[in-house]
Amino acid sequence: MSLVLPLILLLPLGLALAWSIPALRPLITRLTPWAALPALVASYWLPVGTEIQIPWLLLETRLGLDSTGALFLSFTALLWWLAGLYGLCYQAKDPHRERFFFFYLLTMTGNLGLILAQDTASFLFLFALMSMAAYGLIVHPGSEEARRAGRVYLTLVIIGEACLLSALILLAVKTGTVEMSHSSPSIYGPVVLTLLLIGFGIKLGLLPLHFSLPLAYGTAPVPGGAVLGGAMINAGLLGWLRFLPLGEMALPQWGNGLMIAGFAAAFYGVLVGLTQREPKILLAYSSISQIGLMTFGVGVGLGAPAHWPLVLTILTLFALHHALAKGILFLAVGLTRHSGGILVRLTLLFPALVLAGAPFTSGIIAKTALKSLSPLTVPPWSDGLPGLLFASSLGTTLLMARFINLTWPKDLGGRLPPGMWLPAVVLLFAVNFATWLWPAAEQAAAASLTLTAIKSGGWGVLLGIAFFILGSLLCHRLRMSWFIPGGDILILIERWFSFLARGANGIIYQTLQLRSQIFTLPQRLSGQWDLPTASAYLETVLRRWKNFGLLFLTIALLLFGSLIL
Repeated sequence: MSLVLPLILLLPLGLALAWSIPALRPLITRLTPWAALPALVASYWLPVGTEIQIPWLLLETRLGLDSTGALFLSFTALLWWLAGLYGLCYQAKDPHRERFFFFYLLTMTGNLGLILAQDTASFLFLFALMSMAAYGLIVHPGSEEARRAGRVYLTLVIIGEACLLSALILLAVKTGTVEMSHSSPSIYGPVVLTLLLIGFGIKLGLLPLHFSLPLAYGTAPVPGGAVLGGAMINAGLLGWLRFLPLGEMALPQWGNGLMIAGFAAAFYGVLVGLTQREPKILLAYSSISQIGLMTFGVGVGLGAPAHWPLVLTILTLFALHHALAKGILFLAVGLTRHSGGILVRLTLLFPALVLAGAPFTSGIIAKTALKSLSPLTVPPWSDGLPGLLFASSLGTTLLMARFINLTWPKDLGGRLPPGMWLPAVVLLFAVNFATWLWPAAEQAAAASLTLTAIKSGGWGVLLGIAFFILGSLLCHRLRMSWFIPGGDILILIERWFSFLARGANGIIYQTLQLRSQIFTLPQRLSGQWDLPTASAYLETVLRRWKNFGLLFLTIALLLFGSLIL
């Protein structure tokens, strides 16, 4: 049965390689969504603990399925499958549809593979494959806005990969192994922890590393946005679960920092999201807000390692809830562009209530489970956590009300093709029943049915809707309108870099002028000095990227060698 694990990677990767034959591309496009089906079946069929070793691949690749990986694989594969089926119909008239599904296959390979990876080298390689290939999904529309989003995304991806590579090299050097987790507390110094938090935090949208998410979600086609916001974003959380010393050592200061950062993101995402006018960008800020709550849970785990099994269960439950709800909301955005029927309105309304934590939905199970972390924290968290979570649910309701306001169909006209509404219906059922039926969620599900939990969830939704209506009426009456461009702090960063670039250009110009005067002085005096000619020739040579890159790589290797020695 362990031979099924390589098949999960080889099927989408093989289809992507076969895409190089133009005659096969239409067939490969139709087969693309089904490449995720073996992973979905394996997540339920393969027993936990199944593992296979491939000694000749990388540094002895190991693929396996543990309890955490099985859950992540189930909802990740489900999203890739349904979003792909949806995309076949949604992009039926797209002249570049085949190119989109090529990058879809590569990104799927990395996303599914990293969940199975049980060694550092395989995880890092597949994480990089997923991240780099997703660039093709983001820039697919070909507009200037999409290219800008792609540049910002790729820049942060490279920074994140550099941080992860540095952290994992340091871990490997200290331990002499490529294992994912280590029980020795001494190897997790401040540098390693910082690099891991930044590297995976970029994928998660950790504040203030979040600004690529709104741009990427806003430009990617709807099927791409569904997997970006529902499946790929959770790869960052899985990276933290795999590599941070969770359950192995207590790091209360780091945990407290993550808890603060988590709730800062939870409320920041709501405040900026409410000003958005594009539904997909609003969903990106909703993801930043929801991921903030997961970040808080990781912080609790760093501060209370003895209770890590409970915290891990709650985090995986929340990841399942968020992935499915966010995936169906992205698909609903595409549905509204084709029809305004009852099914479309249901796919908008129900997942929005789920994210808001309405009673009798999977959302209230996830929020109730988070509240159970209160006894594991220290004051003031233990006293203020219920109030903060209630405020977060209130903010999420406001954000979802704004989303409904932006996307609600104006008429009932139009018919949905089966290829679009069938995947949406399957995902709609999964949003409601997956969390209730997961055995590990039985305790949280029972707690969510108590009168206290129902009242708390109901009041949060009702107050959020009331505040949104009152706020909308007030803004309309006063003729006020707020808008923060997607990416928010990116605008400040770009202006800062532009200012530095202008200053650097001025310094370089003055330096070149001074150099010209100095180098030409001996020539003017003797008529035989040829240094300016040699300098100009050297500058021309170094302008070639291959020469400059070789020189840069040589210097980097020398520096790295000096550090090792």
